[in-house]
Amino acid sequence: MLKTKEKVLAYIYRMNGTMREVLVFDHPNAPEVNPQVPAGTLNNKEEPLEGVLREVKEESGLQIESKHTYHGQFDYHAKSRNEIHKRHVFSFMCEGLSDSWSHQVNSNDEDHNELFYYYWLPVEEAKKKLVNEQGRYLPLVNGHFIDSFDILNKDVTEFLKVGGLHANLSRYFSLKRIAAHYFKIPTGYRTSEPHAESHEEEFVYVISGQIDLWLNGHIKKMSAGDCIGFPAGTGVGHCFINNSGVDCELFVSGDRTKSENKYHFHLDQSLKEECGDKWWDNMPIQDLGGHDGLPGEYHDSFLSDEIEVLNGPSNITEDTFSYPGDDETFSNGLCLSRHYNMKSVAIWLERIPPGKRTSWDHAHSFEEEFVFILKGNPIVRLNGENHRARPFYGIDFKAGSGVAHTLINDSTEDIYYLCVGECEAKEDRIFYPNQRERNLEMREKGVLWEEMFDQDKNS
Repeated sequence: MLKTKEKVLAYIYRMNGTMREVLVFDHPNAPEVNPQVPAGTLNNKEEPLEGVLREVKEESGLQIESKHTYHGQFDYHAKSRNEIHKRHVFSFMCEGLSDSWSHQVNSNDEDHNELFYYYWLPVEEAKKKLVNEQGRYLPLVNGHFIDSFDILNKDVTEFLKVGGLHANLSRYFSLKRIAAHYFKIPTGYRTSEPHAESHEEEFVYVISGQIDLWLNGHIKKMSAGDCIGFPAGTGVGHCFINNSGVDCELFVSGDRTKSENKYHFHLDQSLKEECGDKWWDNMPIQDLGGHDGLPGEYHDSFLSDEIEVLNGPSNITEDTFSYPGDDETFSNGLCLSRHYNMKSVAIWLERIPPGKRTSWDHAHSFEEEFVFILKGNPIVRLNGENHRARPFYGIDFKAGSGVAHTLINDSTEDIYYLCVGECEAKEDRIFYPNQRERNLEMREKGVLWEEMFDQDKNS
């Protein structure tokens, strides 16, 4: 049986001009060893944040005080040690650190008194070079891209037949208001127990395979391209069960966790005590069918044609748009969430025909905007620089960063992606670089990001 160890790993970043770099070290006495980042084993009862700060200080001499980002916990199979390492991955953005230095380790571990030589590598280079897959969890393109498969983790509750492989994209990027997840649900498992939520919207899009939607005790089969949304507060119970015989891939979105949100599990009242004050006691009464919400064969009488799901690709039209005073046309979009009267999160299926782009380059001051690539390899332009994306990439445009963006199809086939944003980001302001008339129009409407406009004028 494999031994399990709790580990921590630190990505310490700096910006070198427009390039994000990560702090790495070499062993001067072992030049054949690939670069590493500060990492180590948690002490008994030590919290991950406490542990990562200790490891950074012991291994580099740095006393990190900058704000941290927790990207998640990921399993790594250390085959040479016959161990599973549960890596808690943190990142820190720092300023004013030296370009290089040497440090003699001061710890209670086997590396005590070793000499480490520290320097910086561009993130993309470090992602390829770091030892023992330490670079796997690094983002691409200055922190804007991540391949979902690089942050997959197995998350299964066996006795409930819940779970599968999961990439928590919203946690990885520290999104504050919108959720983004990739799931691969194996056959014979389900996404959760049947439940409803009081204040959080939920949305599910089937990427590949087939899955059974359990909705208030009835079943609706869903296939690739099908989606459904769940407005908050309805009490409609739901979960997704894979009885198909093959893996099913899902993109799941909605609100990020709200403190006021409560839960109700329609078929498992035993969870009321465990949920405590998070249990939704006054949920609207639901009329439940007879399906037990578990994986396995079931009678056709549980199937319901009254449950409405939407197939995105087959409903997207050729409709497009142009900006006032300009005749360029752009991608074709279908607002999937609007079909289900979702009020908080906006989820669009976008199709980019060959030779088209999604919009003029623009940046948002407040609204979060996230893209998940479904099909094709678009160019993503960020502040005038082109970067290639591919299916299963999650892309965070980082609200407030001023990074102007658009997606471009330079191929001969349609490109499809999902875009998640916010319905009513009232504080949001927008800026279009090199589009003076559009910016003046935004000013008249009271939504121009004035600081970016002024900066552009003076550059």
